[in-house]
Amino acid sequence: MATFDNISVTGDAAINRHLQVLGGTTLQDVNSQNQTIQQSLNVNGSQTIAGHLQVNGSATVLQHLGAGQSLSANENVVAGSKLISLGVPAVPPVSAAPSGVTFYNATNSGQPGLVLKGTDGNNYVLFIDVSSGTPTLGIHRI
Repeated sequence: MATFDNISVTGDAAINRHLQVLGGTTLQDVNSQNQTIQQSLNVNGSQTIAGHLQVNGSATVLQHLGAGQSLSANENVVAGSKLISLGVPAVPPVSAAPSGVTFYNATNSGQPGLVLKGTDGNNYVLFIDVSSGTPTLGIHRI
């Protein structure tokens, strides 16, 4: 295999096997008409993406995934242990109204809310119920 100190590609390039970059690399317009990663891109160090990253298959983060502003999911966000909010709530400047927790026996697998595992091993969804006019915490088994 040939070894080069510097390679400059000004047109199109097809690499049928492996591209290994030990220093730095800049990819512009990845997944555009000119550059497409068909199978996998492995980054052993760090990767900065100035625009957006779209993964059509799946992505695995072994250590930490940080989002500077928000993290969105069209369906589920699954946590193996805890889903933690670091924000500190503030008490509103009004007196608290008495409210409770309402348990619903009927199940609704499509109910949006926070899903937690109960001590019985079943999954429960927590949601805010305002059907009575006063917000209460609702819970039911799914």
